[in-house]
Amino acid sequence: MRRLTSQIGQCGRQRLWQKALSLLHEAKHGRQQPNLVVYSAAINACGKSKQWEFAVGLLAEVSSVLLQPDEIAYNAAISACSSHES
Repeated sequence: MRRLTSQIGQCGRQRLWQKALSLLHEAKHGRQQPNLVVYSAAINACGKSKQWEFAVGLLAEVSSVLLQPDEIAYNAAISACSSHES
């Protein structure tokens, strides 16, 4: 999961939100279910690209896969929504 988190984080830094979502999608359909850290990185990547709708959708998805969102996930989603105002 560290490698995936790093790759998604890099996508966020480069504003490649679609690539970040693609990596998340591939992981979800692979052998391991992404953990909360991976989801948080994807939420952050969407937020950095001002894709707040996708960020909020991912936050909702976290709960649907039986993960409990934490402060990092919530803050990433809040930041994504506030970037919409800019």
